[in-house]
Amino acid sequence: MQYQIKAYRDAAAGIARLSIAAPSAEEARARAQAQGYYVIGIDRSLGTNGWRKNKRRAPLSAANLSAELLVLLRAGLSLAEAMAALQQRRRTPAATQTIDRICHGLREGRSFSKSIEDSAGEFTPLYVATIRSAEETGNLVEALTRYLDYDRRMHAVRSTLVSATIYPLILLATGCVVVGFLLGYVVPRFSRIYADLGEEHIPAASRVLMHFGQFIDQHRLAVMAAASAGVVLAIYCARQPALRARLSRRFWSIPMIGEKLHLYQLARFSHTLAMLLRGGVPFVTSLDMTLGLIRLPSLQQNLTEAKRLISEGQLISASFARNQLATDVAVRMLAAGERTGNMGEMMDHVALLYDEELEQWVERFTRLFEPLLMTAIGVTIGVLVLLMYLPIFGLASSIE
Repeated sequence: MQYQIKAYRDAAAGIARLSIAAPSAEEARARAQAQGYYVIGIDRSLGTNGWRKNKRRAPLSAANLSAELLVLLRAGLSLAEAMAALQQRRRTPAATQTIDRICHGLREGRSFSKSIEDSAGEFTPLYVATIRSAEETGNLVEALTRYLDYDRRMHAVRSTLVSATIYPLILLATGCVVVGFLLGYVVPRFSRIYADLGEEHIPAASRVLMHFGQFIDQHRLAVMAAASAGVVLAIYCARQPALRARLSRRFWSIPMIGEKLHLYQLARFSHTLAMLLRGGVPFVTSLDMTLGLIRLPSLQQNLTEAKRLISEGQLISASFARNQLATDVAVRMLAAGERTGNMGEMMDHVALLYDEELEQWVERFTRLFEPLLMTAIGVTIGVLVLLMYLPIFGLASSIE
């Protein structure tokens, strides 16, 4: 397979476009790097002289910009040269406009952080603050590396939760489809078969099921319309912020689930706070910037109160413990960080502690929940099938 690679080797050669035949994109990247190139972009070729067109209009993410910029800065390019090189790369229209706006800001003499901040709000204040702190310290490479590590960890935490829900959702959807098929197709046909048998020969539970099947058979269009309206109504309600917030509070009130959701919020909060502190952002300013990451209103109030206490001179560990912003073990770790004066590194260790605890709980929960869900679906389907065949069993007994 032919791959088109955009790469940089030195200032004399500038940006080069290579065409490399390789079995995979990773192998093509490795071959380009073996020739001394720093790979900027890679895409599968549609012909001999063109890049594959990407019709998606996805905006440029902070992680993608950081990764591409980091490669060029490590290769020895200045920031202006690196952004000019990125401007030459073919992207989606939205991403191209973002790069153009940033480069235009740099040419007008604005700082990199200001150019990103003015880029139509596509980058979060967190990313802007990371770049601004790097400009103050003069180490943009370290800041970009730190942000990419932060993005990877946050993605890993989200992936842990998402992957844990995929299989149960597939099981639940499959079970609902099977139950719907039985109730909407099989049961109405059994009810027509039993219509002439006489209700005295049909058990009470089977009789209820057959009446339900007859109702579905007689009002098929109305049932389908009601089911479709229910799905549309559920989607509409899910998009309402007030209702979604109310459901979220109910979900948070579940004893075991709410506790782990609280831990997930603390993990995100700790990762972000650690990155900002290690980048040189003051502690109170970092707390302000992480406030938007916390979804639970009560936890936001706790963070606001903790910020007030810290601003008044209270210890960070005591303020966090008082406002439930750290577990007991994490409070002891923060107290140790206060004594050594390295709160950024200690907050990073706290975030890793939360990640490990959350991952262990998710693994235990899925091992227990998935068999229970399979059992519940199997029992439901089994009961429906049994109720459909009970009249036949009774008829066979009476014939004997």
